[in-house]
Amino acid sequence: MTNTVFLSWTTNEPTQFWVLGRYIHSVGILAAILFAERKNFPALLTLLLLFFSAGGIALIALGLFPDAFLAGSGLTPFKIASEYFTAAIFGLSIYLIMERPLTGKKETNYAFARSLLCFMLVAFVFTTYFHTDGFSSITGHLLYFLGAYILLTGFILPYSQELLDIHFFALNNKIRRLNRNLEDRVRK
Repeated sequence: MTNTVFLSWTTNEPTQFWVLGRYIHSVGILAAILFAERKNFPALLTLLLLFFSAGGIALIALGLFPDAFLAGSGLTPFKIASEYFTAAIFGLSIYLIMERPLTGKKETNYAFARSLLCFMLVAFVFTTYFHTDGFSSITGHLLYFLGAYILLTGFILPYSQELLDIHFFALNNKIRRLNRNLEDRVRK
């Protein structure tokens, strides 16, 4: 009996999706760090990620994506190498964030780096399991959740607040100027 939504699938296909997701996640973050300032970058990144996502899904559905987990033998060399490769990409991303901060606030950049460290550590945990329900698998998912939580609360929310503060500061100044102009006209 399988533990997947699709009855014909084994634990290999969900593990393949995991590997595909890790590649998209790590390369997407690295690209954002390197090229975020470029014109039209968000649209281009979105198109590239959609293309690679659709391509990866098609490869998995057609059985052309490399095996990642084989029942009875466990993880494949492809899965293990992929985890180490994505860990290296996350490590490079951490280095770049420390060299070229993304925001003016150190705490926000450190939170981003800590979240990437969690995502990086996931790779080392996810190269040691023999069964998808084992301790290493659960630990890896908890680390991934922790990384996502740190990313949300330590980087995304504070950075969004910083952007909103900048936007509304400028908007409030404009409203004050308009009010002063209106008051000056009323006095005259």
